[in-house]
Amino acid sequence: MDNQKISKSKIKDIDDTLNYAPAHLLKQYRLIFVKKDMLWTRKRCSIFHELGHVVIPWHDSISYSCSEKDLSPECKKIIERQAFDCGMEFMMPSKIFIPYCNSLPIGIEAIKEVANYFEASLESTAIRYVKLNQNICAMVVMEPKENQKINLNHSKSSLEYQLELASDIPFNYPNKEEEKTEQAELILKINYFIKSSRFPKYIYIKTGTEIDWDNPIFKAWIEDEYIQTEIPASLFGSSSKMYYNAECFPLGSSNKILILLWLPDYQQKLKF
Repeated sequence: MDNQKISKSKIKDIDDTLNYAPAHLLKQYRLIFVKKDMLWTRKRCSIFHELGHVVIPWHDSISYSCSEKDLSPECKKIIERQAFDCGMEFMMPSKIFIPYCNSLPIGIEAIKEVANYFEASLESTAIRYVKLNQNICAMVVMEPKENQKINLNHSKSSLEYQLELASDIPFNYPNKEEEKTEQAELILKINYFIKSSRFPKYIYIKTGTEIDWDNPIFKAWIEDEYIQTEIPASLFGSSSKMYYNAECFPLGSSNKILILLWLPDYQQKLKF
């Protein structure tokens, strides 16, 4: 099978697949195809993800060239999550990853340092960082609501004059109804939520939850800048009165924003 030539129709199928997926696995040819214009760190993550499909025994009978209709959406999510976790264990072994993370103060800077060390994408590293973290933390990734994807560079320049911020939250915008309407029409929604094992089980941030413009997450996203602040749990639809320590970090050209959340850990202060 190694010497079998790939037909032109198969190559076209691969090209079509790579238009909406970062990588494609052809098990019968023992080949992994990745988009050539991706960052090196993203390519590495995609390759290790596909290797996860290769080594997980119960993924062997699944044909990834078949229509998505062959698998239910929920089943497909589970399979992809398994491949991701397996691939990241190869790429960022927990035996090295966990002690390294524990040696650094919690925060986005730690994620950046670890991502650089393992030559991994920031988002993939952040997911693993939260899942294996011994602190009380979580992460939320948000993106524009469908049909609202915008050019951040254009929005940053055209809307910059509208963001006149007070020293405290909530933000004070100019008293111009047209400008407020333009801002309010932009909505961010939660793409996914990941939490550490010690994050309170009764707190769940629901995928699809929407937020509008009157908050620090929106400010960080629209201005494409890092912000460290406190965020009320109510912003994500919770009835809790608590506030999270938060760092908001836009994820480049993807139009997404990563929010790292954590709570004070008083147990770690107890030393006998």
